[in-house]
Amino acid sequence: MTNGTGQRAPLHAADWRFLLPRPHGERFERLVLLGGHRDLAERVIELGLARRVSQTIPEGTTADGLVVLRGARTGLAEAGRCLSPGGVLYYEIDRRSPVGFLTFTPGRVRRSLREAGLTLTGLYAVVPDF
Repeated sequence: MTNGTGQRAPLHAADWRFLLPRPHGERFERLVLLGGHRDLAERVIELGLARRVSQTIPEGTTADGLVVLRGARTGLAEAGRCLSPGGVLYYEIDRRSPVGFLTFTPGRVRRSLREAGLTLTGLYAVVPDF
């Protein structure tokens, strides 16, 4: 699958998958993927991570997994509304930006998660080119 220029979404664009808890079944039934390479959803299905992948927050349905990549412009409260009970959220934050450094402190992220009805299971600091 390509993006019209003949290039596929790079495999490393889905490296966040290693930080997700394992789904209850073989794979996620419905994963919402916001942001990232425009063909990343197809790549995620190809990798066997999810049966179905949506690139918008669904109305009236819920997802068992939600991935919000840097620059997706989706708040934690909005994101949390689409998760089914027991669903998992991966929310990528770029603290290198001036806004991200001040806005997304670990304490503020914890509070925002709690206010959205979500439970924090881990915070990870990812070093570029690790």
